[in-house]
Amino acid sequence: MLKKIKNKNISSLIPPWIFIGSAVILLPIFSFITMNNIKEYRVNFNYLMLGKGAAIIKTFEAGTMAGIGGMNWGIQERQTLMSEIVKQSDIAYLAVTDISGKIIAHSNPAFIGKKHIDKKDIFSDKINIRDLKWRKIITQKNNKIFEVFRVLSPSCFYQNRHNIKRNSSCVPPTLGFKGKENYLRKQIIFAGFDISAFEKSRANKIRYAIGRGVIFFLISLSGILSLFITLGYRNANAMLKKEIAEARRLASIGKLAAGVAHEIRNPLSSIKGFATYFKEKKFNSEKERNIAEIMSNEVERVNRVVGELLEFSVPVKLYKNLVDIKTIVLNSLKLIENKAAKKFIIVQTEFEKNLKTVNADSDKITQVLLNLYLNAIDVCKKDDLIKIACRNHKKRDGIEIIVSDTGEGMDKKNMPHIFDPYFTTKAWGKGIGLANVHNIIETHNGKIEVKSKKGEGTVFTIYLPANL
Repeated sequence: MLKKIKNKNISSLIPPWIFIGSAVILLPIFSFITMNNIKEYRVNFNYLMLGKGAAIIKTFEAGTMAGIGGMNWGIQERQTLMSEIVKQSDIAYLAVTDISGKIIAHSNPAFIGKKHIDKKDIFSDKINIRDLKWRKIITQKNNKIFEVFRVLSPSCFYQNRHNIKRNSSCVPPTLGFKGKENYLRKQIIFAGFDISAFEKSRANKIRYAIGRGVIFFLISLSGILSLFITLGYRNANAMLKKEIAEARRLASIGKLAAGVAHEIRNPLSSIKGFATYFKEKKFNSEKERNIAEIMSNEVERVNRVVGELLEFSVPVKLYKNLVDIKTIVLNSLKLIENKAAKKFIIVQTEFEKNLKTVNADSDKITQVLLNLYLNAIDVCKKDDLIKIACRNHKKRDGIEIIVSDTGEGMDKKNMPHIFDPYFTTKAWGKGIGLANVHNIIETHNGKIEVKSKKGEGTVFTIYLPANL
């Protein structure tokens, strides 16, 4: 009994809802933290690349302004400046286009005159010279490029150095021109960075962030579950100690009951003899005969209760043989057929063909069945049904005995206690019968289960292993 209680408590230390609840609470938190870290890394990366792009563009603009100031720079000098700037390892190209997207200068002269981008994809007519934008593109060679671009200042490119003038045509367009004339003079500078290596590094960092989030999630989940395990173990331990104390108390009561039963049986035998004597004597009236019969029946009932107390107080001993359950069932039903008939209760049987034999104590199994029959008769009324069905178990090597009735059924709150010793809902009951039934079936390495619904009846299902 204590082993069963201990296993039950330990197996219920962590109910499934604790796993699910902890995961539901922690998963969104760590998902948010992980995604926020990934987003923050992306934002920082974009800011870093924008800063580098702005620095490159300013470098080019500063060199261009210096050249114009020296009055000796033309398109070739600017081309040379672009080529020198692009020599940095992570710069893929530097390009200048007109407002339509046509390239008018490029670090690779082969691209001059080609279309780089559509005007509608970059700036509006009202764009400010200070606006800095970016985009990511993939080249035909499958390289990933981070491109930074904005309006170039000054936007002055000449066909040759003889056209250089120190006048308004070399002034930044937003300062020297107005309206449509200013718009047509705008030129866009593009700084492209090869970020293939950065993307691989970023992918590794994202995987690292996700892995770290998963690890932290599992550690936190383990911590919460460990806390629940500790609390559950403490509760189970406290319950187990309580059950041990209760078991000891019941064992003491059992010993006391056994002693009292032994003392009662001696005078009870004498009383039973006198009751039998008076029952067989001729009486002057029917009333006296009924009194003698009642006295004899009550003595027999007391004797049966005392026998149950004695049986429960000692371990169950089995004398096993290969038995035919169908024969045991039919023989046991003969013992209660008169009692069932008096209450007009219908008794039915159902036996599966080729029913397996079992290695069992036929007397003990008969005692189990009688106890279930009598309980069923007590709760049944006229025209109620008691049915006994026997069949081979579908999944295990053994048989099932199903004893069902259509009586009044049991309350749901009483169901967990029906096999507890001394628990009964009957005014005249002692709570020993079903406890004995449970002990006998467990001693056979079997199992007994009960289902009941108030007002609909009760079903007892017994499993007995075959040939063990």
